[in-house]
Amino acid sequence: MQRAEEISRYVEFSPDQIFGHVQDQVKLETGVDIDKEAFCEYYLPLANNWIKDRQDQKNETHVVGISAAQGTGKTVFASIMRHTLAFMDYKVVVTSIDDFYKTHKARTAMPEHVSGNPLYENRGLPGTHDVNLLVEAITDAMAGRPFWLPRYNKSAHEGRGDRSAEVVQVDKQLDFFILEGWCVGLEPIDLEAFNEVMETSKYVFNILNEIDLERTSVPAALALIESYQEIWDLVHSFTFLRAPIEGVIENRQEQEARMIERTGKGMSPDQIEAFVRPYLLFTLLINRFFPDRENLKYILDIGGDHLPTKMSTT
Repeated sequence: MQRAEEISRYVEFSPDQIFGHVQDQVKLETGVDIDKEAFCEYYLPLANNWIKDRQDQKNETHVVGISAAQGTGKTVFASIMRHTLAFMDYKVVVTSIDDFYKTHKARTAMPEHVSGNPLYENRGLPGTHDVNLLVEAITDAMAGRPFWLPRYNKSAHEGRGDRSAEVVQVDKQLDFFILEGWCVGLEPIDLEAFNEVMETSKYVFNILNEIDLERTSVPAALALIESYQEIWDLVHSFTFLRAPIEGVIENRQEQEARMIERTGKGMSPDQIEAFVRPYLLFTLLINRFFPDRENLKYILDIGGDHLPTKMSTT
């Protein structure tokens, strides 16, 4: 239940004061400045909605799934939401499904990788995550048990990535467990229905034909989606950041360029394009079916400047 002192703390501060605090924390964490108008019009009301959802559903630990395509700004968005909720005295953990990639050794031993399936040259697609580890973390969080979260080092093995030795230990009862990722909420689909969806976008259909003209590689990925439903079944509500699929590669390239400015490491624009293209097949599925998901609560339409243009409640 929502605590009276937390409600009091929320109303005690003006949106300007909350924004100032959150802006400082997010800037420190991500290097990104928050748009104040977007914060007051979308992010702060959404945080309040999440609080109400938790109260209405009587969840001790409310599990929120954030689904968004690569380069859409989901990491910054999750940071904004975490610091907004934390300002109101809620105990919050945010984790990315990217941190639950299998170890490099386990991923490269996958039959799909060993057989040369072009969809599994790199990490990211269904089957490359440690589903059991993520289910265990969420289950422990909901039960109030201590748990740990892995961290993934994307620069290891010449950019192929590996699980870091660093972990995050959580020993407190959480109010919110937030899971963000590009494939969060992806549901199973058969090959015939998959092809029908691909044909709705000439842009993605051409990419598919370049990657897998004979449709010999896609079935393996479709079969591996099923195991992820155990994760999604633990999510109390989803928030979807919806953006035009045609801008995903460019957005991701811009994101990588900012990372290179900060760290001096990263992929070239051509490498990013090759890396992201297989994701687009499944991003199109999410864009098509996610709005019909039963426990999807909020959709934020994202414009070309990475800012929300509209928020809908489903």
